[in-house]
Amino acid sequence: MTNREQLVDALFAEAVDLSDSERELFFAARLAEQGAEPALLDELKALLTNYRRANANEFLNQPLVSGDAQTLNEGQEFEGYRIARLIGEGGMGEVYLAEDPELKRKVALKLIKGHATKDILRRFQSERQILANLKHANIAQLYEAGATADGLPFFAMEYVEGDPIDKFVADCGLTLNEGLKLFATVCSAISYAHQNLIIHRDIKPGNILVTKNGEPKLLDFGIAKLLQDESEPDATASMFRALTPQYASPEQIKGEPITTASDIYSLGTLLYELVTGQRPYRLKGNTAAEITKAICEQDPTKPSNVRNDAESGRRGDTEKKQISASPRLRVSPSALRGDLDNIILKALRKEPSRRYASVEQFSEDIRRHLEGLPVTAHKDSFAYRTTKFIKRNKIAVAAALMILLTLTAGIIATTVQARRANRRFNQARQLAHTILFDYHDEIAALPGSTKVRERMVKDALQYLDSLSQDAGNDVSLLREVAIGYEKTATVQGGGGSHVKAYGRYQ
Repeated sequence: MTNREQLVDALFAEAVDLSDSERELFFAARLAEQGAEPALLDELKALLTNYRRANANEFLNQPLVSGDAQTLNEGQEFEGYRIARLIGEGGMGEVYLAEDPELKRKVALKLIKGHATKDILRRFQSERQILANLKHANIAQLYEAGATADGLPFFAMEYVEGDPIDKFVADCGLTLNEGLKLFATVCSAISYAHQNLIIHRDIKPGNILVTKNGEPKLLDFGIAKLLQDESEPDATASMFRALTPQYASPEQIKGEPITTASDIYSLGTLLYELVTGQRPYRLKGNTAAEITKAICEQDPTKPSNVRNDAESGRRGDTEKKQISASPRLRVSPSALRGDLDNIILKALRKEPSRRYASVEQFSEDIRRHLEGLPVTAHKDSFAYRTTKFIKRNKIAVAAALMILLTLTAGIIATTVQARRANRRFNQARQLAHTILFDYHDEIAALPGSTKVRERMVKDALQYLDSLSQDAGNDVSLLREVAIGYEKTATVQGGGGSHVKAYGRYQ
């Protein structure tokens, strides 16, 4: 970093929290003391103005460079393109809608506006190189790069006609699942950039446009960083003013080393806003100190609790104004409770190492949630996996449960019937035993009882023969049959075939 850049950053850090009148006195005194050139004051004013606009959520439409009048006019010819109109002023200059007369296509023409610092030129050229290396269906494509006669770079890229993702999902009334699938597509574009060793560093709704066909396009790699580029400093005030603080990660705010985990955090912030209608942190002011404290120290509320509070109206009037009437997506608190709460809050962890290891893992957890599978953001347990299995296989589980209940009921009914039949059988055995042995002994002493005894013996033998066939291997029953035959033989006066039959049960 040059001495001039160091001076700019130091003065910016000291003046950012001062009022306008205090700043004028402060800079006049400092510039006089340090003998800096007069142009430095104009540059600092422009930087502070853009920082204030960034905190007011107007950064996408404001330039980072000095100069008030637009560079190109409607109908003007510029490097082979015909200018249609100014469509935006991004972090490093102007973006125009233009037409390529030869190819008959619309393009977004980006060029630096007014006075450009070396840092702005370097980042502009870096963006051109990054876009040239990215070929993905969900990343706006670079068509051409060049320079004006004065040496200022420009490039023409794919013109995306669409709305910011938050506006698109709200206007279309997307359901939660539809919004999650759209978000997963955005994740695929970020993942592709990471695979090409590029960190976006400014993921926010305005940099993700969705076409009428529902196709998201990732824009604005103006402050993106090559992972292997160790020459670019991160902990600078110029970087802080270029990014959008409300979507920045704690390490970006504190000026610490930036990794792919920073993009994961910004994606988590974006998803939080889509499902709740507000960002994870509510800022009372727009000073650097307040932004840093909120993002680095304040724990975000569970998304499901935010939606529940907004719907129940339990918050105070002042706080209600900071909560949108409804989320961008059509979603209920119960739909967020559990897995989605855990997924979003894992992406928003303060420590980069505790977030998802990659955008692919983040997106995979969303896919698993959509399919009713267990997610890595939830603590694993048998009960959790069982619950997820039942939810995603409701019909099959219900059918299996019905079959199980039917079988159980059948087994119980069969068992009851068997017990009743066995009880009746035992009662019949007991009755036969009583008649054959007890009653016979009493009748034998009565005169003229011979015919009755003969009938009893005949019936007893039929009973014993039938019981013998059904006894099988029931030892106790066989023993009872044997004793019956023995008793019958005794009644008949001993001996006989039935006495011999008794021998096989011994």
